[in-house]
Amino acid sequence: MFGRLRALLDRGLGAGLVAGTAAALAMLALRCAIGTPSLQELIVDKLLSFLPPRAFEFLLQRLYELGKPLAVLGATLLLAFMGGLAGLAFGWGIGRAPGWARRW
Repeated sequence: MFGRLRALLDRGLGAGLVAGTAAALAMLALRCAIGTPSLQELIVDKLLSFLPPRAFEFLLQRLYELGKPLAVLGATLLLAFMGGLAGLAFGWGIGRAPGWARRW
């Protein structure tokens, strides 16, 4: 039982984290190359619109110009984590598939 769980965590979660991190870093590289907003910046902008003005002002007073880079870093980590969860779900689904479906 624990061997199967360990394999699921190693393969599914590990592969998802690597893929999610690679995708997030590729989006940031494209942002630098092309100049369009990255997915991380769009996520940060949308999440900050839900923040009350007093909380936003408090964060700006404390973080100054580090606010946006830290928020983008957090969004990048969030995307990597979501990739890990997707890989874990994919690994779990493949493990439950019939034998013929696991051979691809």
